[in-house]
Order: sequence, then C-alpha cells, then structure tokens
Amino acid sequence: MPQRLRFQALAFIGSFLAFCLELAAAKLLLPRFGGSAYVWTGAMMFFQGALLLAYLYGRKARLHPRAHAVVLALPFFFLPLALPSSPPASAPFVELLWALIRSVGAPFFVLSTTVVVAQSWLMRSDLPERKDGYFLYAASNAGAACALLSYPLLIEPLLAVSAQGRLWLGLYAMYAALCLSTAPSWRAPLTEPATDGRAPSARERALW
Repeated sequence: MPQRLRFQALAFIGSFLAFCLELAAAKLLLPRFGGSAYVWTGAMMFFQGALLLAYLYGRKARLHPRAHAVVLALPFFFLPLALPSSPPASAPFVELLWALIRSVGAPFFVLSTTVVVAQSWLMRSDLPERKDGYFLYAASNAGAACALLSYPLLIEPLLAVSAQGRLWLGLYAMYAALCLSTAPSWRAPLTEPATDGRAPSARERALW
C-alpha cells in the first residue's frame, strides 16, 4: 500500500472506530443508567476529557514507535466491549464515569491520538505532502461521517452488542497493525522535525 494511502487509511479507520465506540458506549449504558441528563452530561465530560488527554499525549508523539506500540496494546486488555459489573453506587454520576473509564477509556484514548500521532510521523516521512497534513483531517472527517451514518442504519439494527464487540476488536487489530506500519523507522532515533520560520513570540502565544 502506498505510504500516503496508509496515512489516509489510518486517519479514516481511527476516526470511524472512535465514533462507533461512542455510539456503542451509549447502547451499553442505556439499560443500566437510563437516558437522564446526568448520563448525557457525564458521558460528554468523559469523552471531551479523554480527547484532551489524547491531544496532550500527541504532543509527545515523537516518542519511539516501540513506546506507542505499548500504548496501542492497552485497549486489548479492555476488549471486547462490555460494561463492567459492579454493585450500585451511592453516587451514580461517579459510577457512570468509572464505568466509562473501565470499558471504553483506553480504546477511545488511543483512537483519539490517531491524527496527531500520524501528523507527527508524517513530518518525518519522505512524502511531498509531509508539511501539509490537511489530507489527514479530511480522511478523519470522512471516517467520522461514515460511522455516524452506518452505526444507526446498519451496525446497531443488524448486530447484537456482543457481535459489535467482536467486530470492533477485529477492526481495532487492523488499525493497530496499520498504525505501526506507518511509523518511522523503528531503529533510527527520532529527532525533532525541521521547521520553517521563527518560533511564535510570547505575545503571539498569548493572543492565540
């Protein structure tokens, strides 16, 4: 597979799986927690917080591919998708967040790092587009749109939750292998990519 196509496929599959995971998590939560306002608010807080942590991790994406391979392996300890069995808590909001962390926390975190990690690795590739990673965001948006359309129309009506979990596990294994195939050389040390122009001033950073 051409290198550019590998990067595009990685961004597409990562976004597709992340959005499917959010919808599958809602299906898992609904019978146990219901559809009240605290469930919506808590889930939104969890996913936004996990996304922020993933972006912070992406700032360190220059780490060796072996280090990211360890991160990619973490979700396998939480798959296939299932809600952890625990006794009812006196604080349902805390129980909701804990259930999300234990069930989909690791997979969602890893998938949310996809574009920032891919863009960092793209900068170290020999592709002509290495300084313009917007095609990664286009592929990621396409994956998100595909998930939002296919889950309610195809996946959710046709597959039980257990079957969805097995399918998701297989697709995640493909994603992990594809991610490692796009990484820079596993033997070469990763240096900071060359940048053009001056660094932003403190005033510019404050304005941003």
